[in-house]
Amino acid sequence: DNFAQPIYEDAKRTGDIGYFPAATPTVLNGKKLTTNQYNRMLEYVGSARKSYIAPFINDQAVIEGFNIKYSELSDEDRKYVLTYLYDLGKQDGLNKFYEDFPELKPQKPQTDFVKEIQKDLFKILQKYKK
Repeated sequence: DNFAQPIYEDAKRTGDIGYFPAATPTVLNGKKLTTNQYNRMLEYVGSARKSYIAPFINDQAVIEGFNIKYSELSDEDRKYVLTYLYDLGKQDGLNKFYEDFPELKPQKPQTDFVKEIQKDLFKILQKYKK
């Protein structure tokens, strides 16, 4: 499945691994995950991330409100948008994971990184708005 070929090509062309998502840790909310838990988390997070990025990186989708395709972004902006989409997928995947393993769900609210990054994302994408 070559759905991420554009990301691979960008990373290869620039020599920058910043196009790929960060590694998924084996500890979640201070608790070491079992092999089964970790594999399930990877499955959920990976599937959710793929659903967000696959259409966008293949220029089959645009960022809502901006009508911008992946191929139209600069290298730095591509990485920033990918980080945003990876984080959306991570949140969705973790939410599904917590349904299976509610004991691992954080007890206190976590900082919503997606909302924080969204502010900067919209500033960056304004320059591409048509």
